[in-house]
Amino acid sequence: MKLHGSTRDTATQALVPTALLLALLGLAVPGFACSCLSSATPCTLISGTRPVFVALVLRDGGSGWGEGTTRLRIEERLANASTLPDEMEIGTAAGTSCYRRLRMGERYVVFAEASAAKGFDWSVSGCNPTFALRDNEHQLDALRNAASQGPARLIGIVHQLENNNRPAPRVPGATVTATSPDREYSVVTDGSGVFTIPGILPGRYRMEVAKPGYLPNSTYNSRWSGRLVFNQETRRSAPDPEEKVSGPVLITERACTEWDLGVWVDQTVSGRIVDQRGAPVSDVQVQAFSIGERGDQSSFPLRTAKTDANGEYTLRPLPDGDYIVGVNTSQWDDTAPYPATKFPGRVSVAGPPFPTVNLALPPKRSTTSLQIQVAGPEGAPLAGAEVTLTDSAGRRHAPPQERTSPAGTLSVPVYSGETYVVKVRQSPSGRMESNDLGGEVRVSINTPNPTAILVLAPGRF
Repeated sequence: MKLHGSTRDTATQALVPTALLLALLGLAVPGFACSCLSSATPCTLISGTRPVFVALVLRDGGSGWGEGTTRLRIEERLANASTLPDEMEIGTAAGTSCYRRLRMGERYVVFAEASAAKGFDWSVSGCNPTFALRDNEHQLDALRNAASQGPARLIGIVHQLENNNRPAPRVPGATVTATSPDREYSVVTDGSGVFTIPGILPGRYRMEVAKPGYLPNSTYNSRWSGRLVFNQETRRSAPDPEEKVSGPVLITERACTEWDLGVWVDQTVSGRIVDQRGAPVSDVQVQAFSIGERGDQSSFPLRTAKTDANGEYTLRPLPDGDYIVGVNTSQWDDTAPYPATKFPGRVSVAGPPFPTVNLALPPKRSTTSLQIQVAGPEGAPLAGAEVTLTDSAGRRHAPPQERTSPAGTLSVPVYSGETYVVKVRQSPSGRMESNDLGGEVRVSINTPNPTAILVLAPGRF
């Protein structure tokens, strides 16, 4: 599966699934106003009906969202392109967020689509699998082989994964292994991080990658392929269950298949967590948050690790970059009994020697229960109202259940000494509308088992 996104400039774009990498890793996908999720790849589309050809760009549509037209000269016809003229204008969705810039002087493998736009018979856009030929000659070779009905071929690129939406460098010299129940293939990536397994026999394969100093991203490498099968019992299509048994890569006769792989540089932050007396604190989650280009902390930790019996932990793997390291330091969730504690300043990771971060935690907070009682405008208990809590820093404190009982009540474990804003909303229609009921109250937890009473009123919340 690949996530194609229009970044408005695809001079160096191969079908590198960086956006999907980020999605799977829980990182933000930057600026994709036009995006689409698809399992289609150049290999799967070469056997289709759309024209596929190699072309030199004679004129491009300009930067940004594009303004002018794009003109191509066809240099090689791969499939369904015999009737196309040697030179042609092609639509690129210029002037929209789906604009696909093909840069003048660059060569591309173009997957043309029939165009409904005035003045163009064919077009490409942000979701189109067209790719720049530079650094992706292996894809063109595989497409040529598939178009000529050659033996099956598996291709891919090994990427070094990064954070903060940085481009993913390629990793040369990595050993890639494709394993099926009855055979195994092993190759080494070339100087461009590319691997090719020509003549691979049909079947299902698991993919592994290894290189000293790196750790594989197993979640990404064994990801769902996007393949659906029809379930006769449920009468619905669902992800192919055989992928979890035999592997996600399906090789068919005389086809090319693409499967990129990801690795992390094996870099660490380690240290020891103690209490105020210097005694080790075990079973505490330590978090590492990446820092964005604007200096802001990411919403979710890139890595977490639990302390052992000696209070020691190791966060790995961590790409080059600056991090916020601490305990219970999420900007959005208050999840640990210890108050937020973080290392003062940034922790920089950029190769050995790797940093050591030791922290002394303040006393653990004691817990009590906040009893929430919710009533409607007429004073009657209100069942099924949605309840959220945030602390004084705006961090969400998740209740074990988020809706009131049939009696209009909800008991939420909270920390003594904290102040919370309790917000309650109920939408009679199930959608946000002007007749929704809502209310909020600020509660300081200074006594055992405090109570918050809310009478909701109409309004948009």
